[in-house]
Amino acid sequence: MANQHGKIVVVGIFLVATAMGAFSIWYLRQLRTEAIEFWGAPIALSIRDAPRVELLEIVTAAESDAGSMRLDVGEYAIASATEIAGKSGLIQMRHLLLDSGTFRFAEQTPSSAIWDKGLRFSGPNQPAVTLLFATEAGQLWHLESGRKVDVEPQRLFLAHFLQDAAR
Repeated sequence: MANQHGKIVVVGIFLVATAMGAFSIWYLRQLRTEAIEFWGAPIALSIRDAPRVELLEIVTAAESDAGSMRLDVGEYAIASATEIAGKSGLIQMRHLLLDSGTFRFAEQTPSSAIWDKGLRFSGPNQPAVTLLFATEAGQLWHLESGRKVDVEPQRLFLAHFLQDAAR
């Protein structure tokens, strides 16, 4: 009789573990759904897999010198670009950029944000992705699409990563 109870306990543990695993898979997919819809699949794949990642120091066009590369938007220029593909924290940054909890999609981005940092993801057979950050305002601007989004929930982590990556 005691042997029968042991089997029931083992089966019960197995069923609970299976249910928890299924819930975990469902939950993680839900976390990314809104972010993947915002980026689109090709851009999300570039953010996740691009072998080349550059940290961009952004200045206003008025502050830029002759060696600065002007951005397509005209108001800003890239003062410097540094390869950071091997930097500590980059994997977490990639995950954050694909996690819906990082963003507040419903809120409008103020136009007065000062864009001071950027990341460019690129690689062969992948679309280049350029993201500008207004670290003080907690805003992100996807340059290729022109879409802006609030990243206030993770603003401090993003600012800290961008500052550390510059070292």
